[in-house]
Amino acid sequence: MPAWRARGRWLILLPAIICAVYLIAPVVYFWTQVSWGNVAPVFADPRTTGAVRISLVTSTMATVVMGAFGVPFAYALARHRMPPVIHRLATLTAVMPLAFPPLISGIMLLVLFGPYGIVGGFLEDHGVSVLNSSLGIVLAQVFVSAPLVIIAARSAFEAVSPEYEAAAAIDGAGYWTAFQRITLPLALRGVSAGLLLAWMRSLGEFGATIVVAYHPFSLPVFTWVQLSATGLATALPLVLLLLLIGLCASAIAMLSRGWQPVSY
Repeated sequence: MPAWRARGRWLILLPAIICAVYLIAPVVYFWTQVSWGNVAPVFADPRTTGAVRISLVTSTMATVVMGAFGVPFAYALARHRMPPVIHRLATLTAVMPLAFPPLISGIMLLVLFGPYGIVGGFLEDHGVSVLNSSLGIVLAQVFVSAPLVIIAARSAFEAVSPEYEAAAAIDGAGYWTAFQRITLPLALRGVSAGLLLAWMRSLGEFGATIVVAYHPFSLPVFTWVQLSATGLATALPLVLLLLLIGLCASAIAMLSRGWQPVSY
């Protein structure tokens, strides 16, 4: 290989290697710092099992909500003809939560869904409380994670040629039928990848959740409580638990081919 080509390769590979090392180093070093004698007692603590249950249930519910509403939003952005200004505003709406620190997202949700907010006050009047409830956790998770679903699903839908839908329309298929039987199956890999990413992001959501729903404890919030109260000794096993759940989810995503490039 010519020297100039070898230098060019390292101009790409070296930053990539540095990035990979930076991302993996905290995870690898973490394993050496865990007090393994504390792991079993912390895992067996009913508060831990309760926090795990809350996190798994709420993140799954949030993902269902994001699939039901975020995927159609993504399809509308990819396919519907809108005035350019409306389309830009809709796109901005879809990605805007990514620019907010989670704490700020939580405060905005608190203003809207708190007991004195326009939505929260209405719900309180009808016996539904958002603050310190599983509903509050789900709302926080959806707000911070939905852009991941919308961005991935929109890219997947845009990769499907509109000619397939046009052909289905010629054959008499309605709008919903074409979407359900043609477009969505062809884009399913990308949509699934977005949903998996959003589920993992929801599982680890902390900043917005702690503002809207300090109780019941999700696993990230419980980890913070233990870190604040007793220090690293009891917090590290909880971090380990979150890490293991995240690794399992990543393995499932890779095995399901959800992380591979979309091709049609």
